[in-house]
Amino acid sequence: MTNAEVTGLVDVLNDVTKKNVSLSAKSWYGLTKSRKSLIDEAKNIEDARLKLVEKYGKKEKGVLVGVDEKHQDSFRDDYMELMGIETEVTLHKISIDELSKSEESIQGLTNIFLMFEYLVTDEVK
Repeated sequence: MTNAEVTGLVDVLNDVTKKNVSLSAKSWYGLTKSRKSLIDEAKNIEDARLKLVEKYGKKEKGVLVGVDEKHQDSFRDDYMELMGIETEVTLHKISIDELSKSEESIQGLTNIFLMFEYLVTDEVK
């Protein structure tokens, strides 16, 4: 998965947690472990993004206030490269059958397509 997908999955799992989707203890445990792994990787991504801001940043009175206008294109190119990097994160899948029981509570989740792509399986366990 790409770094952009990592950050998208963090968002969707945060939404699942906030909405308190009705799942079994086993599924919550798996999602919690997945969320922790994704958050750890997202911290690495954020550290790299901050390095880019420092590299292309504009300072006023010694304080970083954003990306300098003359470096916007270079910053954007490097940021897009960062977000496109492929990475591996250990994820635990949940059953589509169980998730379908919570259909109403998952409606409207941000980036839900990522959840189905990476966290949901149709295999029977």
